[in-house]
Amino acid sequence: MTNEVPIIDPLGKRIYLVSEVCSKETELSEDIYNDVTAVIKKPALIIEIIKNQESELYYFRSVEWDKTLLISVHYCNSRWEAYECKKNPESNELSTLLKKGKLLL
Repeated sequence: MTNEVPIIDPLGKRIYLVSEVCSKETELSEDIYNDVTAVIKKPALIIEIIKNQESELYYFRSVEWDKTLLISVHYCNSRWEAYECKKNPESNELSTLLKKGKLLL
């Protein structure tokens, strides 16, 4: 996985992947890059949360019939970077994000 080629989200933001974005979720699939790319390019939800006057974005989508991904993105090093990937997040985690943030998509 490379962080040099950005993925363009539906809002027009260029998202770069840091190499550790899914290091905890290596069992997701043989090609995790395609799954992460699909979530960012065509998310079911994009949630924005403002923390300390900085935006964090959360992209959520199903990648297989029994697997969902939640990708966390923040503005760092003068660009948007995906820094965390969670497989099958709990519904209460999504509820908390929706309560704290604003639904963009």
